[in-house]
Amino acid sequence: MLLSLPFLRLGMSIAGFWLAGVWIFDYVFDCSVYKDPWKKWQLFWHNRAARWLTAIFFLHVVGLLWTSNFEYGIHDLRIKLPLLFMPLVFSGTPKIGKRELHWLLWVFIAALLASSLWCLAYFYQTNDLYDVRDISVFISHIRFSLMIALGIGVLIYLLHKSRGLVKLLNLVLIIYFAGFLWLLQSLTGFVALAMVVFSWWIFYALKANTKKQRMLRSSLPLAIFIFAAGYIYLGASEYFTPKRLSDGPLPQETAQGNPYDHDPENTLMENGFFVWRYLNRTELEKEWNERSSIDFTRKDKRGQPLSSTLIRYLTSKGLTKDSVGVAALNEKDIKLIEMGVANHLEPQKSGIEERLDATFFEVNAYFNGADPSGNSFTQRFEFWRAGWHIIEKNPVIGVGTGDVPDAFESTYDEIDSPLDERWRLRAHNQYLTMAVAFGAVGFAFFVYCFFYPLSRKKYRNDFLYVTFFLISAVSFLNEDTLETQAGITFFTFFSCFFLFVYNRDSVNTSL
Repeated sequence: MLLSLPFLRLGMSIAGFWLAGVWIFDYVFDCSVYKDPWKKWQLFWHNRAARWLTAIFFLHVVGLLWTSNFEYGIHDLRIKLPLLFMPLVFSGTPKIGKRELHWLLWVFIAALLASSLWCLAYFYQTNDLYDVRDISVFISHIRFSLMIALGIGVLIYLLHKSRGLVKLLNLVLIIYFAGFLWLLQSLTGFVALAMVVFSWWIFYALKANTKKQRMLRSSLPLAIFIFAAGYIYLGASEYFTPKRLSDGPLPQETAQGNPYDHDPENTLMENGFFVWRYLNRTELEKEWNERSSIDFTRKDKRGQPLSSTLIRYLTSKGLTKDSVGVAALNEKDIKLIEMGVANHLEPQKSGIEERLDATFFEVNAYFNGADPSGNSFTQRFEFWRAGWHIIEKNPVIGVGTGDVPDAFESTYDEIDSPLDERWRLRAHNQYLTMAVAFGAVGFAFFVYCFFYPLSRKKYRNDFLYVTFFLISAVSFLNEDTLETQAGITFFTFFSCFFLFVYNRDSVNTSL
């Protein structure tokens, strides 16, 4: 399973069946040799964390009682089968020691390393890659970024437990995986990485013996958070600070005497310049078609309307959107626009800078009335708006396990959502999805099951589990993590692995 998670869904399924098969074989052996058919069931039943984890599956079973779409309900239960058998399997297996734990953790790191190197090779061999996040060729870039963040947390743990060259190797791999996350441009991955740093701060800084040590140990993670917050703030300030092409009132005519189409109410920006000002489409189309082989009315090489790309690109350079503006472009600019580059600074920016600018543009466009369809960040606003609307109509017990997709489909029409049909998806927020399916009662039950292990001191003192818990908790804010095979397998397997696999009496998993 540790090898399959960063690579293949089929491998996850095979590993799951193998784990279940081993448990069944072991159970039959206990029954036939030791004449003790209840041993494994008793181990499971006396493990409260395992029981509450499995209870999330039975919450979905109970949700079938008031559902009408049983076909989807059964499909949903099949996806969530890991919640049923993995706690049973792992709670009944013999505990491993420190050496075995560290070996298994290195297997996971090796799998992440191999998968990420494959993705890098694909990245450098592909010249027409539209979105750098597409380099995650095996699984969703969001799931992969969560695993990379978890891998960094595992390496931090191993760093504190290792010496010499192994410690140096840990440091090199931490830097490498952080750089890979930077390239991947996953905001969810960066938030997950922030949770890793936060967990490290809790264990390493706050457990210092003296106040002076605590302050020294707090300085690095605190500096990281301050730097990250300042970086985002400065980027937003630069992006949203308005710039003017000229002083005084807006000119009404182009250099050729044609009228400008200004929309002063629309505040959409590129590099601080307003997009929907200084625009004359007639001149723009004529001049562009004389300079490019791709017609103004066609699409660029990224599949976007070329006219929109051209308007944004001219705006980003502080040029007017008319014949004068197009004439000021050089051949390199023309090629970039044809390729779908909408901001002339994009080729000069790092991955995270480019991703932040894209997010700023999405938010700005959304609040100026633009259609959020296909925009990974702002279309979630519509997902959440639909989810809250469903909850308001079904506040106590929700719509049931099988009716969630049907409820969303009808709600998008009710709230007159601008999303295209193919983008009318589910909540992309696990907490919201649980409230939609099971109402306030089921949501409270899910939260209790999820947070229960933190009520036990032995789990709260486990750096590996706490790090994984925080990564899962923040992923639930931005994703339906438990609604896909990769997501549910990732959550259930590592929950069971960090809760039940190793013997805490012989393995110190605190820093």
